[in-house]
Amino acid sequence: MTKRPPAQGNSKDNYRNKGRGERKSTEKEPKKLARSGMTAGGATGKSAGNAGNAGNAGDAKYAGKNTEGNAKSADRNIEGNAKYAGRNTESSAKNTGRNTENSARNTGRNTESSAKYAGKITEGSAKYAGKNTDGSARNTGRSTGRRTENNAGRGAGKGKAYKDGIIATEFGSREQDGGRDFKGPQKRVFYENDFIFWCRECNVPLIGETCGLCGSNGEKITLSQPADVRFAQGYDYELIEKHLFRLFSCNPLEGRVVLLNKIPGDDQSMEIIADGHVIGILRFDLNILDFVFEPAIHGSKLFFNEPYRFAAAGRIVKIQKAKSHINGKNISFESVEDFPAGIKKGEAVLIMSGGLTGYGIAHADGKDFYRLKKEREVTGTEKSSSRDTSSRETSSRDTSSRDTSSRDTSSRETFSREMSTLSDEELKSRQLLKVKNITSEDPVSFILSEKNPSMDDIVAANKEYIKALGKDAMNLIKGAAGLKENKDKPVFVSFSGGKDSLVVLDLAASALTQKPFTAVFLNTSIDYPETIEFARTYCEDRHIPFKEMSAGDDFWDALKELDHPTKDNRWCCKVCKLNSSNRLAGGKDHLSLDGKRRHESFMRSKIPTMDTNPNVEGQLNIFPIRDWRAIEVWLYIRWRKLPYNPLYDNGLERIGCWMCPAAFQAEYVRMKEIHPELAGIWETYLAGWAKKHGVSDEYVRHGLWRWEQLPPKMIKLAEELNIPLKDEQRE
Repeated sequence: MTKRPPAQGNSKDNYRNKGRGERKSTEKEPKKLARSGMTAGGATGKSAGNAGNAGNAGDAKYAGKNTEGNAKSADRNIEGNAKYAGRNTESSAKNTGRNTENSARNTGRNTESSAKYAGKITEGSAKYAGKNTDGSARNTGRSTGRRTENNAGRGAGKGKAYKDGIIATEFGSREQDGGRDFKGPQKRVFYENDFIFWCRECNVPLIGETCGLCGSNGEKITLSQPADVRFAQGYDYELIEKHLFRLFSCNPLEGRVVLLNKIPGDDQSMEIIADGHVIGILRFDLNILDFVFEPAIHGSKLFFNEPYRFAAAGRIVKIQKAKSHINGKNISFESVEDFPAGIKKGEAVLIMSGGLTGYGIAHADGKDFYRLKKEREVTGTEKSSSRDTSSRETSSRDTSSRDTSSRDTSSRETFSREMSTLSDEELKSRQLLKVKNITSEDPVSFILSEKNPSMDDIVAANKEYIKALGKDAMNLIKGAAGLKENKDKPVFVSFSGGKDSLVVLDLAASALTQKPFTAVFLNTSIDYPETIEFARTYCEDRHIPFKEMSAGDDFWDALKELDHPTKDNRWCCKVCKLNSSNRLAGGKDHLSLDGKRRHESFMRSKIPTMDTNPNVEGQLNIFPIRDWRAIEVWLYIRWRKLPYNPLYDNGLERIGCWMCPAAFQAEYVRMKEIHPELAGIWETYLAGWAKKHGVSDEYVRHGLWRWEQLPPKMIKLAEELNIPLKDEQRE
């Protein structure tokens, strides 16, 4: 059984912005939203950086206000060298309680361009003054059909540099992504904060550049998009161990803290990161409906070191020393010296070629190699026999020699006939493997570090950055709720029972100590039982006002009239969530704190800091953690010692409805393992649906039911598996 990383220890740290460095940002920080007495779970915030007191940081002087530009803040996030003494200053212009635009003064109005808005939330270049502004149009709490943008930059204090990304931008060419490519819609999204840092001294991942344990700067680690990296936990470790043992008969990652970085793919795919290196990729194969592991170059080198090399010997293919580069090349039978019999077609293999080591993919079974090798040995025996016979032409041949020669000749003629009649495709099938990556680096340089930190160590190394993130989010919550226009509006926290809304709920409890709020759980009737129980229990234990809005049988009633929801027709959200949301406040204006994040999906990459919800009357959404990545969410949860939904430890990355068509097929398969009784309900429905529409059981089993119009990848899958499509999908 895999050893789990040690649990984190206790932490009684208060929120305080200490040692945060400057970050580049295209966004403007909201005006001072909370005083230095703001608390995090009742703890008083303190100044930090190199300042010796709460009112001094760097060259900037802070008198309880927020400054933009290059000023340093000891308790707020301040940019520039401008001095702020109760007002916001930009460039050298001073704003005495008014917004200035190019030296024009605006008393109580929204200004754009370089103007600053004192005491309001800034969205994009438009300023928010209790209303949502889009261009010059004003939205008084209702949707105008357009969304306002707020790239709310996080603060900067003197000390550690919190180098976080800023925006998600659309791009249409690979050049904008440094030549990297990944799957997605035509208008793809590139996240600028696609990196973390790694302290080589302490062997811990960092969300900021400086390690909180040793004070050294970490090495920048670039992540594959969308860079929503997280910690492996619970079932993830079992999954990793299962597939490493399946291929290499060992698990070098046992007991280590591992990161998982989701990447684009046909289904769930994730990079496995340990010691700051990508060890390999774990992806769900829709053909076999199971995960497969493929090593990366660092991972392949790891298995060439003892004691792992001995265990992985049955996975090592030896080929002749290459005369030219062989990366990306297919290797034919003639170039292979050893191909272990246990290897199966399509599996990852380790490759040795002279002094080169790396990895590739097998194009044939190991038994095929030995069959061909035996045929070749037979041919060699025949040639040797011919030479011996030729030297004794003058001698008489005995009966035994004639019989042996006859058998050898027959084998040679059969093998020769086979070779001469092979088509091009059959010749290609004789290429036994493809080299993915092979290098001359010594595998010894890829030994895992002797330092194996605990989760406690990782939290401690990132503590100041986590606290600063929390403070920024609390500033936003407190400031938005404290605006004059919002003071009388009720505040709700959308609590789904997932990790993101959990963090927002905790932030709200810390920020809104003087303003009541209510946690709202929208019970769709198809939520996991664990989710419902966790949402109720969490709020009850913490005496948080809790309101459960149930959709009752609405989903099942709609299912009688409609086909099931699909990825391209998710009518379930309206039936199960929006209808309940509209009953919540009865159409009256209200604030809703939401845990949506840009890194969750390309669809959410452009969510603003604030937005009116066109589908829920009177609702103004606030997204305090929209710029956070999963690793930051989990670090916050670990730091604050928050209990979380147990499903995260049971193999689910995303918590939603148990039959959600938008989930990965991998998660649906896992759901059937966790809750066979729930799966039975849905499988019974799908069997009836399949019969009605004339599709096969395989159509359902491989997840094609999740679309109305199949995307190219699923059409290709159906062709590979000979799965007939519906009539309208055959065109």
